[in-house]
Amino acid sequence: MGKNKKPKKAQSPDPALLEQIKEKYIQDLRTGQRYSIEKFDDQVLLISSGALVLSLNFIGEVVKLNQAVWLWSLYASWGALAVTMVLCVLAHLRSYNLHEKQIRRVENDEPLPDDKSTTRGNYFMAVALVLGIAFQIIFVTVNSFRMANEKTNPNEIRRLHQQQHEHQKRFARCKCSTTVKSWHLQYAGTISTKRH
Repeated sequence: MGKNKKPKKAQSPDPALLEQIKEKYIQDLRTGQRYSIEKFDDQVLLISSGALVLSLNFIGEVVKLNQAVWLWSLYASWGALAVTMVLCVLAHLRSYNLHEKQIRRVENDEPLPDDKSTTRGNYFMAVALVLGIAFQIIFVTVNSFRMANEKTNPNEIRRLHQQQHEHQKRFARCKCSTTVKSWHLQYAGTISTKRH
């Protein structure tokens, strides 16, 4: 019978080589991370300004501001999108300043602190952008359905016109008190608002 041959031990890689590979990999990851953050800022700025322009276009072309409903969602959308754009510009300035500080620290052989403010700023930007778009979708959807309902239901509009006309005739014949007159004016205003 032959002797059992012991398998050869695998040679352990050179620790200096492993450290070099690890450093290169970390450097590649950091480069990718930096590129991703730069693209994120650019995309957020592009999307938020585009959404703002779309909402202004919707107000000008599709529905008039004085006829729109749920205006609070439009204003909330504008506010969130404006905050997004301001945060994006501030993030660019902050990033530039941080790079300058890091370069000076490297030149002076100082330790490099880990800064989380850029990450937090990106999260705030993302949340503000999502809220801005969500409020805009709510506003556009509600007003689009309202306009479609008014166009497809002319009988309702005709009925509201007839009611308004009847109330105006009654009001003209009636010698009413000031309270009743003010109530009538409010009611007629409600009907004319519904008509638009």
